[in-house]
Amino acid sequence: MKKQQGFTLIELVIAVAIIGILAAFAIPAYQEQTLKARRSDGQAFLMELQASMERFIFDNNAYPNGLSALPGRASDTLGSPEGFYQISMILAGCPIATCFLLRAVPQGAQITDGDLELHSNGTKVGNW
Repeated sequence: MKKQQGFTLIELVIAVAIIGILAAFAIPAYQEQTLKARRSDGQAFLMELQASMERFIFDNNAYPNGLSALPGRASDTLGSPEGFYQISMILAGCPIATCFLLRAVPQGAQITDGDLELHSNGTKVGNW
């Protein structure tokens, strides 16, 4: 008598259940990692703008009154290089000649992440 080859229904159900359990843990972890990876887009751009602001104050003895005053910037609201954040300079809260506050608001797929802020004194607010 020839033995049949293949999987039984029980074996297939167990395999599918194991894959489902692994996916239940892997998918949220993957989503969290992609959120963190996209966050670096906003963080790096904020740091780049902070460096531009420091060069500006070195040359002009005051911070600019908007991002468009920085070299190579055409607008007061800038999109991050990968488009996950919209960066603006907040004018309220400190005299512009002596300090600044940069805010990155998440866009698109990053919307659930929350704002990032970088202050002239180096204070970082948000998910840094």
